[in-house]
Amino acid sequence: MGWLLELLVEGIREMLSQFVIDMMTLVTDMFTELLSCDLSLFEELFSVVGDLYKNVVLPMGIALLLLICVWQLFKSMFGKAGVASEDPIELVCRTGISLFYCSSETAGGLHSGGSRNTISMDHRHRC
Repeated sequence: MGWLLELLVEGIREMLSQFVIDMMTLVTDMFTELLSCDLSLFEELFSVVGDLYKNVVLPMGIALLLLICVWQLFKSMFGKAGVASEDPIELVCRTGISLFYCSSETAGGLHSGGSRNTISMDHRHRC
C-alpha cells in the first residue's frame, strides 16, 4: 500500500512541476512578445504617451545629463587633488554626443525605440 501512496505523490509532484514550468514558459513568451513589438499600437491606444515622452521624459533626461556634466566639471575644477576627476574636454565631448543622440531620438519619437526590436525579431512576431 505504501508504494501506491509513493506513486500518487510522485505523480502529483510531476504534475505540479510541469504546471510551474508551463506557466514560466508562458510568462517568458508573453514578455518576449511584448519586447519584440513596435510601439505604434501602444501609442495609438494611449495617445498621451507620445506627448508625455516628448514633453516630460526627454527634457528630464537632458536636464539630468546636463546636471551631471556641470557637477563633474565643478568637481574637476574646484575639487581637491585627491578627488578623482575626469578630463573636462572629454566630459564635454561625451555630453555633446549624448545630447546629439537625444535630439535624434526626439525626431523619431516612440517608433525609433521599438523599431530596433522589430528588426531583430521580425521573423518571429508581428504585432
